[in-house]
Amino acid sequence: MGIHGGGDRGCGSSWMYDGGSLVRRSMCIGKPIIMITINYRLGYFGFAASPSIAEDNRLAGDEGVGNYGLRDQRTALEWVHECISEFGGDPENVTLFGSSTGAADIIHHLYSGANKRCPLFARAIVQSAIVNYNVPGVHAAGWQISRALSPLRASTVEQLRAICSSTWGSTRRSSANYNALS
Repeated sequence: MGIHGGGDRGCGSSWMYDGGSLVRRSMCIGKPIIMITINYRLGYFGFAASPSIAEDNRLAGDEGVGNYGLRDQRTALEWVHECISEFGGDPENVTLFGSSTGAADIIHHLYSGANKRCPLFARAIVQSAIVNYNVPGVHAAGWQISRALSPLRASTVEQLRAICSSTWGSTRRSSANYNALS
């Protein structure tokens, strides 16, 4: 299963991630593969973290914050694990691969508690990952988000939810505390 890179821009259906030639080659050499690429939430939609968002999540019964894009990826892995046999695949023989930001996300999956409790892939191919190990905590990330989103004049989670996604414009990954991924 491929996790696209691109600095939190792009999508798994981009021509860059078209696995048709790889699948054809695998069939030619007698070792057919099933290629899956996914999409996941990006930018603030996928990786926003702040004390307000953490509190909103806690009230909803969720201890984590800022990992929505990673959770989308984990959900895709769960789907692959549950359904790949219907396509002739082996759920115990899944390779996760990615480059750039996708590779960095794979590193987070490798270290996550969820992967240790219930591994959903057998191997990983990590290409050109740049991982920031100095990820700020929730409070520092909240300050960064507040500063970046101040032109939107939204100060609560509910006000942010009410803003049309096109209004947000081009956003970058704010930062997230990945310790709570479960």
